[in-house]
Amino acid sequence: MQEKIFTIGQKKIAAKIWGLETNPPILALHGWLDNAASFDYLAPLLPNHYIIAIDFPGHGYSSHIPAECYFQFIDYVGDIIYLADKLGWKQYSLLGHSMGGAIATLVAGTTPECILKLGLLDALGPLSLEPDETPPRVRQAFSRFATMNDKKRNSYESIDAAVAARLRANRMEEFSAHSLVLRNLEEKNQRFHWRTDSRLFLPSLLMLTEEQVHAFLEAITAKTCFIHAKEGWPFGEDVLEKRLSKIKNLDFYSISGHHHIHMDEAARVARILRPFFEAQD
Repeated sequence: MQEKIFTIGQKKIAAKIWGLETNPPILALHGWLDNAASFDYLAPLLPNHYIIAIDFPGHGYSSHIPAECYFQFIDYVGDIIYLADKLGWKQYSLLGHSMGGAIATLVAGTTPECILKLGLLDALGPLSLEPDETPPRVRQAFSRFATMNDKKRNSYESIDAAVAARLRANRMEEFSAHSLVLRNLEEKNQRFHWRTDSRLFLPSLLMLTEEQVHAFLEAITAKTCFIHAKEGWPFGEDVLEKRLSKIKNLDFYSISGHHHIHMDEAARVARILRPFFEAQD
């Protein structure tokens, strides 16, 4: 594994990289408030690919967005498309967990000619919103942005204390939480503070409608593998079934485990993903 920083405009995108550069490329995309360490256990089990796992802006070692700006979900789609262009990749595969999986579906629907394979880990498109829910959502986001600087961020006396806090927020194995937390901490004045950009905690200004999500899913042409963790993200049954029906070329697996199953039980997930990514379709 090696570390690297990519520059896209004014953004610094940090990444962890596994494998030989001559192997087929995969961009690995982590979930909300996670980072590239999300793939520490899974990436080594996919040895025949060149895997670049990024820290999204505001996460891990990547730069924060400029002052007075807002995180817009669709901006992450641009980050991936521009990064692939910078790398000179005409075609590549995507592997995304949670928020990263949602972004991967939008990238695959936006540039279907570029995506060879699409691996989704407990994610099948982004959260959606009804049109009449949008005005109050925007009002709430701006209201919270105006007061966010008045709120004090948590800090911890030790790494173990930060790991314990993360485990209270998410059900996952302690070793999984430890990997994510280490990359999201910095030490100041003998205390450990989150590197995470505070604006990530604000409500998204704008969200797609369910019909718009369906349109992106229908535009995907890549062979897709969706691994659903049964004790993971609480997909509504109706929403899940309709979204599954929109992807043309889909392998669907529903297995026992929690939302971070790709970390907690990487070997189980790799037994599905390795033949999927290596198959010559």
